[in-house]
Amino acid sequence: MELKGIMNIRNTKTGFFSLAGYDLWDISIAVSTSVAFILMLLVRFSGITIFASHLIFIPIAIFAYRYPEKALIFSGILAVVYLLIFNILFSKAEEDYYRTVLRALAFLCVGGFVGYISGSRKLKKERYPDIFQNIPESVFVCGITPTGLIGKIQDCNKTALRYIGHSKEEIKNLCFYDLFPEKERNKMMNMTDISTSNECLSFESEISGKNGEIYPVEISTQLFGPENSLSAIIIAKDISLRKKAEAEILDSRWKLYEAHKIANLGYWEIDFDTWGQKWSDEAFMIFGMEPTADSRVTCLELQELIDPADAPEALENYYESINKGKDYSQQMRIMKPGGEKGWIKVSCQHYLDDSGKIIRSLGTVRDITNEVNTETKIKEQAEYFGTLLETIPNPVFYKDEKGVYKGCNQAYADMAGFTREEIVGKTVYEIFEKNTAEAQNIKDDLVHRASGTQVYESEIHGTDNRIINVIVSKAAVKDKYGNPAGIVGVIQDITEIKKTKANLFKSLEEKSVLLQEVNHRVKNNLAAISGILEIEKSRIDDEKALEFLTEAENRIQSMVIVHESLYHSGSVSEIDADEHFRNLAESVMSSYSHYIQPSLFVDTNYCKIDIKSAIPCSLVLNEILTNSMKYAFCGRKKGNISIILECSDGKMTLMVSDDGIGIPDDFDPDTSPTLGMKVIYNIVRLQLRGEVTLERTKGTKWIVTWPKNGSTTG
Repeated sequence: MELKGIMNIRNTKTGFFSLAGYDLWDISIAVSTSVAFILMLLVRFSGITIFASHLIFIPIAIFAYRYPEKALIFSGILAVVYLLIFNILFSKAEEDYYRTVLRALAFLCVGGFVGYISGSRKLKKERYPDIFQNIPESVFVCGITPTGLIGKIQDCNKTALRYIGHSKEEIKNLCFYDLFPEKERNKMMNMTDISTSNECLSFESEISGKNGEIYPVEISTQLFGPENSLSAIIIAKDISLRKKAEAEILDSRWKLYEAHKIANLGYWEIDFDTWGQKWSDEAFMIFGMEPTADSRVTCLELQELIDPADAPEALENYYESINKGKDYSQQMRIMKPGGEKGWIKVSCQHYLDDSGKIIRSLGTVRDITNEVNTETKIKEQAEYFGTLLETIPNPVFYKDEKGVYKGCNQAYADMAGFTREEIVGKTVYEIFEKNTAEAQNIKDDLVHRASGTQVYESEIHGTDNRIINVIVSKAAVKDKYGNPAGIVGVIQDITEIKKTKANLFKSLEEKSVLLQEVNHRVKNNLAAISGILEIEKSRIDDEKALEFLTEAENRIQSMVIVHESLYHSGSVSEIDADEHFRNLAESVMSSYSHYIQPSLFVDTNYCKIDIKSAIPCSLVLNEILTNSMKYAFCGRKKGNISIILECSDGKMTLMVSDDGIGIPDDFDPDTSPTLGMKVIYNIVRLQLRGEVTLERTKGTKWIVTWPKNGSTTG
């Protein structure tokens, strides 16, 4: 305050000193210096030698106090002037000379000493305001009212001004409580212990800036000053980042809790000092219990929840993991308090102290009841499917997309000369001799590429080196994305039939009977597989799986109808197209009768189809009819489907059309990834060696042409 008063005097425009541009300190230095030298000269000329030189210490002391950083320079100048005056005007006796030099050195010492003391004091006075202004927290100096409340703001630092947005003049017209939102202001005004406590008080609150923005802060208050004039230093530390971090932690904990809840995952902890257990709420829910207030469960309560048949093994494995310091994982059955049974999977890790002693276990518990039940049902279905396979007398097998056997029936194992366990996991190269394996592998590749069904005759070298003649029927299996997933095949041993055919080659009637029998038996085998698929459909609720099985069944049924037609046609080389197409169309339409029952028109112009073209043609017709039934008549109850077959100029032409909604113009069936489109194009091009044309006018019309290959007209 004194310095401010002096500065105010300097800044006023009245007074001689202000006009001269000097303050009182400068005048005092000039006057004392002049007086000292004048008196020194007068006294010196009068003959007194003791007091005169000591007068110079006065201006030196004043200057050093006022300008400590220049004290030595000023002292040196006066010392030099003093020495010059002494040498010029006074006696130059050696004794007086040494005495004069000593006085000059004394001037320097006094100036340096006083300057050091004054400089230290000045630095100290300047340091504290600098710290106050630059401290990173907001600092307020406030008065205390007689009622013990915090009063008006007396001062604050730069940080406080920056946060609250007020100017220095505005802040001094505010009470400290004015900086708080209304809800926080009432709480602060009730804190009367601020004026009665000599200790530092800390608490969290909120401060409102001039622009209305709210800042979370940590308030620390400390009283200072005499009792009759108390003031408070208040430090407001911005805790926005901490509050944000705390909010993020709470949000993460909530998300983790919800994730545990969705995943049926609880966590638990065992303290080895007390053997007390602490569970999460989800862990209580998994065991069918209500969470306790302290989230604790005793070991005895846990043992009562574990199925008695699993408890000994679970505890033994847990203690073993403790002794060996390994992680623990165990599936076990539980008995919930309400009598409900379930399955859980418990996993944990053990934590050690610095001495290597296990101090606690921290782990998770997951409800796997649905998983175990699903696995059980899958095993039951697999056993059921296996039993059905065993009832089929012909060899049946299935492989994955890499050609590795995934299963077979006993008839196939007997034919190969291995047990089923020895076959599963192997390829044909590990089961059959090289030539047979090569032939089968080539056929498998053709099935995958054609994405349809394949029937062919082959020779298999048995374990006793005899050659077995067989008919192999294979169908490609696709996954839900349309990618190859494997092959299913049925083998018909026709060794004896081939022998009979050779022996009775001259008798066409006997040969026809034998081949018809083969077709009948193949038809029965395919019908058996179709029956298995129909049974499996009744056990499945998934709509996509039902659709997949229905399409697979229709493809097999198309082959069944071919063999049925051959069986009843009386011919071994061709079938009547009209009856065959009607039977096939009615079979497909019956599978989708819940969609629509359209009118059917069939005109085959008395054409007959040779056996080589019958199955590929039937598969193509099956896919086209299936596509029409599923998509052509959406939103309609009536519709028309037309099947026309023409045979002329050495080629067969099959035209299948409907009056449905048609196929969109931007849909390219040739590049479509769907299985049905691939079956149509691949069979026509690879097996029939023909072409496919699609017309989109007035519905959809498919035109399939292929070489006649012996097909005839009636």
